Amino acid sequence: MGNKKIWIINDQDVQYATEHVLQILHKGIRLKRNDNDEVSVICVGVNREGEFKKLFQYGADRVIFCEQREGYSISLYVKCIATMLKDKLPDVILFPASITGRQTAAMLSVRFNAGLTACCTDIKYDGDKERYVFIRPAMSESVLAKITCINEKLQMCTIKENIFESRFVTNEITFNMEYFSYTEKGLDKNIEVLERKALDLKERVDIKSAKIVFVVGRGMKHSMDLCKTVARQYGAVVVGTKAAVEEKMIQENRQIGQSGISISPDICVALGVSGATQHMVGIKGAQVIIAVNTDVNAPIFEYSDYVIVDKGENILAELEK
Repeated sequence: MGNKKIWIINDQDVQYATEHVLQILHKGIRLKRNDNDEVSVICVGVNREGEFKKLFQYGADRVIFCEQREGYSISLYVKCIATMLKDKLPDVILFPASITGRQTAAMLSVRFNAGLTACCTDIKYDGDKERYVFIRPAMSESVLAKITCINEKLQMCTIKENIFESRFVTNEITFNMEYFSYTEKGLDKNIEVLERKALDLKERVDIKSAKIVFVVGRGMKHSMDLCKTVARQYGAVVVGTKAAVEEKMIQENRQIGQSGISISPDICVALGVSGATQHMVGIKGAQVIIAVNTDVNAPIFEYSDYVIVDKGENILAELEK
């Protein structure tokens, strides 16, 4: 069987202990079969001891760090990690399903002829076959597929934010750092950095950190004004399903589900949401789910803590009082 090496690739070059990475780290820890298996977080960029400390506090066995101060370049980033892989091949690599994470995973998958599963909702280890099993929605997101890589030792997957929970482990840590040197310097010859400017996100709603969320489905099409009014009253954020986006009820950046974002609020009120697999992926991290639907057999009721068989506008009208 041998000891398994689980790698988590960080998608940042300065802030390494992001909530997204910490969530994936906790899943990596849960994939360990015993104490001999090792979970490593790979960081490329600026040396940040405070960030490394947090990774160890959240359970990392090892941090492999390659210092690069030449500025961000996806090509340089991939080459650096590829060199690491040639030197010390792990069994499985978990990537954040961010822009950088997806690009890196795709390029490394081709380079190493490795199996890659995108946007997993769960990962398990099959001890009998000694393989990892990657689970994700398939068939127009109506079923959950179990995917295994049978031809290559190296297996990869990307994971969206808020699919798993992060979990603090301990303050009693050992800095098990491994420093990796990559000598190629400079950005791609065909890239010139003219300016670096941080995005101004003040006007954007931080949906992922919202405590109360109203999720609307197609059935709420004629009640959006009321929904937004009640949401403001309770300090809630309004998001919706893919169907709600297609009906122009909400903006695309507020879409939840497999093809949208995943959220983990304290309270999720689902209004007119059927509860298809692709929808539930987006809200399964909620602490409490309250589902309102006129269909007594709505699939979402099976996942909900509280169910109300009624029209969403009727419930909103009561909440507005």
